[in-house]
Amino acid sequence: MEQPVGLVLCGGSSSRLGVDKSTIDYHGMPQWRYVAWMLSKGCDEVLVSCNAQQAAGFARDARLLKDTSICADDARFGGRGPMSGVLTAMELRPAVALLVVGCDYPLLEPTDLETLLQARTETCDAVCYQVRSENLDLPFPAIYTPTIRSALVKLFEEGDYSLRTGLKHGRTIRLDPPNPDRLVSANTPEEVSKIQKLVSKQT
Repeated sequence: MEQPVGLVLCGGSSSRLGVDKSTIDYHGMPQWRYVAWMLSKGCDEVLVSCNAQQAAGFARDARLLKDTSICADDARFGGRGPMSGVLTAMELRPAVALLVVGCDYPLLEPTDLETLLQARTETCDAVCYQVRSENLDLPFPAIYTPTIRSALVKLFEEGDYSLRTGLKHGRTIRLDPPNPDRLVSANTPEEVSKIQKLVSKQT
């Protein structure tokens, strides 16, 4: 199968945190660049999804990264969180699958993405991790193929902007996370500080 395009989701408002999550340094670089680096291991191209206000700043930095470009939200889909980023990227690259990673999961490792890639089949619409005890699909990191696009667009037009809902509308492969502790997001200053200290100890 053709390699997917990597998509780094950076368009959130980070209202609870007070700063842009994508710019926080956990690994010696802004988090969005770390995610782009991870994605580049399994993807020939990486797109950095952002809102219109972020685009100019990201564009300056993205030029320094090989095969990485900016994907600012399309006006048709803008302002609706991760769904906006995924649908905009699908408009730009309609024929290839997307390996989608949010910028606020700083403990993710390349092996977490490799597991998704290895599980993908020719006939699936998506691949995701699931918290089986709660029957809860995790919308990223996940793979979305072109065949699920119509379902996502329909949901968007109906006012449902949840990628998690979209995963229920396709032939989705659901996996147990290799290490659930790595699927932790940082949404408050306290959580950011805690994870920064943890990463520092690990390195």
